[in-house]
Amino acid sequence: MLKSWCKKKKYSLHKLIASVSGEKMAALMTGDYLALRAKRGNREVLSPCWIKPVMVNLVKVIG
Repeated sequence: MLKSWCKKKKYSLHKLIASVSGEKMAALMTGDYLALRAKRGNREVLSPCWIKPVMVNLVKVIG
């Protein structure tokens, strides 16, 4: 299935595998990065920045 898709799109299978594995590693490492940043954070410094979320009406645009 992947070979046929790559052939149809004229995309190297090796490039596809490298790209997918890179994206997967980035996704897996994101949790570790966020945990590290959370440990360095300070709630007292950021508390004045907290505001209640504002409800926004979304209008569906029909084109």
